[in-house]
Amino acid sequence: MAEDRWSQVGKALMQVGALSIPIGLLISVALCYVSFAFLMLGALCARVRLWQMPGFWVLLAFSAWMLLITFVHGYRLRGLVYVWPLIYVLAVGMALPTARRWAPWVLLAALVAAGFLAILQFTVGLGGDRPWRVDADGPQWRRVVGFFSHHIRFGSVMSFVAILLTISLSPSLPRWLQAAGAVFAAMLALISSARGQILGLLVGLWLRFVGRGWKRFALSVGMVLIVAALGAAFLQWSQPARLQSLLAFSDVRWGLWALCLDLWRSAPLLGIGEGLNEALRASFAPEILRQHLGGWMPGHAHNTFISLGLLYGAPAALLFIAWLLVLLRALWLQTDQAPALRGACMGVMAVFVVGGLTEDLSGLASSRFGFLVVLGWLWALLLAREKTSAESSPALISPPPSTDTTEANRP
Repeated sequence: MAEDRWSQVGKALMQVGALSIPIGLLISVALCYVSFAFLMLGALCARVRLWQMPGFWVLLAFSAWMLLITFVHGYRLRGLVYVWPLIYVLAVGMALPTARRWAPWVLLAALVAAGFLAILQFTVGLGGDRPWRVDADGPQWRRVVGFFSHHIRFGSVMSFVAILLTISLSPSLPRWLQAAGAVFAAMLALISSARGQILGLLVGLWLRFVGRGWKRFALSVGMVLIVAALGAAFLQWSQPARLQSLLAFSDVRWGLWALCLDLWRSAPLLGIGEGLNEALRASFAPEILRQHLGGWMPGHAHNTFISLGLLYGAPAALLFIAWLLVLLRALWLQTDQAPALRGACMGVMAVFVVGGLTEDLSGLASSRFGFLVVLGWLWALLLAREKTSAESSPALISPPPSTDTTEANRP
């Protein structure tokens, strides 16, 4: 059946969004929002049946609750509330032929640019103003941020990208080049010095490569041990105190989480509202704050799930966890005949969950986009496998209304 004009326009818009979002992911978060707008507009024009994708209704309930709490507390409208459908529209957009062929090349080009800047920050010095943050008077050989404002954002995004590049993204992309990109992204994650994200990368790599048989198991364990040894050696050389606190589980976040859970009990349904710093000062005596936090006064809970429940209420945290579980189940079932894709999907989930135990990754725009873009991209590979021909549109794009009047005119 021939496509109508709106469907063609929709697919063109979605491919623009899919081709531009790798640049936004590694260089400019603002471009990610623009790409998201192109993808959503294209999905509307092409009549993509998003409601048929796993977890859509759970995600809709989550976003509706988040929007309600936003108005109840008078929050500003944040991307945390509305960008989650990106995973669905990107899965469809990235499965289209032009995006499927060229987006991996765009990703590698953006990775080279971000990596070159990170190496300058690492060797010359980190400091100064964005976007470059290169300063010869700043600290050397300690951490990098790339085009981002913080090393944790950079480390999480590079961990996601490293897992993604272990999968063949396009027949036009040489395997050796993609493997080099995966190693480069993993190296950049290590020198970010984001400890929680490095742990997430280790678990993600193990899940990506573990499989049936002792050889696959040995390969996955060996790879994780190599990356762990490199990360530990780097931290011991550059920041030994941070490595010791990691190994001793003596991070100040333990005290923060205890205080946040106490605050959460005061408003379990609707949350406490934004402004954790002010809430801590208002709810706890100075000596208790010193006992738990020392002189540190954080702006957020440093845990994805505690932060959602604390700010937006228990339903937000529970709905978000339910959505992740629905996605996990759906991806597990759909990748039964594609073990490499299954491992990559599980690895990306692990990076987000493990990294989110020590940082609010859902609240960081770059980390949030990293999770959605990479998992949506992997989902696109599943959709591409299900297509009947290389040039057919994804099955989730609705066909144009029929103009055949034979049945209507039949007596």
